[in-house]
Amino acid sequence: MSNSSIPFLGGGLLRRTLSRIFMLLALSLMLADAQAVICRLNDIAGPSRYPLNVGTIEVPPVVWGINYFWRSPLQRVQVACQTPSNEYTDQPIVIHVFPQGVGLNLYGLSVGIAIEYKGKIVNPYQDFPIDTGYRTKAGETTYFTLEYYVHFWHGNGDMPNTATLSNVILISIHPAWDRHGASTDHMLYQVLNGSFVPRPARTCQLSVGDGNRTVRLPTISANSLSSATPYGGRVNFDLRLNSCSAAVNRAAFAFSGQIVPGHADYFANQGTASGVALHVGMREGNQTLTPQGPNNVASVAVVGQQATLSLFAQYYRTGAVTAGTVNVRAEFLLTYY
Repeated sequence: MSNSSIPFLGGGLLRRTLSRIFMLLALSLMLADAQAVICRLNDIAGPSRYPLNVGTIEVPPVVWGINYFWRSPLQRVQVACQTPSNEYTDQPIVIHVFPQGVGLNLYGLSVGIAIEYKGKIVNPYQDFPIDTGYRTKAGETTYFTLEYYVHFWHGNGDMPNTATLSNVILISIHPAWDRHGASTDHMLYQVLNGSFVPRPARTCQLSVGDGNRTVRLPTISANSLSSATPYGGRVNFDLRLNSCSAAVNRAAFAFSGQIVPGHADYFANQGTASGVALHVGMREGNQTLTPQGPNNVASVAVVGQQATLSLFAQYYRTGAVTAGTVNVRAEFLLTYY
């Protein structure tokens, strides 16, 4: 017996044919990728990235919910998007926060990003992507101008001592159905440069007795208040702040209380006298402080870590006055800047 074999001569031809198919497939993929929609700054030969330089931003203390604490200057961007003839046509061009839905948490910050476009603040947890209103056209270059603001917001979470970011991708501008994915260089990106630091603590101490203070007005005759002379019994008093943090430059006192129907600028009397209310104001400029906004806030400068708010209080006739007591409660909320 002898060993015999049957040669299969087509093996080399098959390998060469498959190689050609793989080469053609790779070439077709390269051509497809080269014909993607490309968006650039100013014109199609322009850069693919442009900066938002924010300097140093102070992040406020942690609060519940969303606290928008910083808004950029108006971002006015000239965009050109070139669409090849074989690409999808009539695509919406959108703005995406990138990284999507994460904000800057990837960089150790409890800071979120939102875009204000056409008067609406769009939070990445709600309405992304943003339709710019512009669309691609097959075989054409679309030119348009985008105007928007960038907002940073702070919610629940811890803030590190400081974080400096350089060329971190903030948003991308691209067709909505970009089949090439967000990691390619076909999109137009805005990148962020700057530092985030915790806002220094801002506090002051009210002087002893000023936090729960009783202001006594003199006893006057009910007949002394008339339509011709509706005010009387004026008393001056001060509210003092001291031991303010070095970061405090101003303090705002927001007053609140019960209003008098028909006389909203005055605090209502809770005592037994009728036809009388209380008028509270700042001595500087004789500015009236109302029980409700918008004219209920008095602001003072903090100098040398202390400040004084100089006030007055007096009776005010609201109608026919009958004798009795006048008791008024006015509260205030302090805010530091």
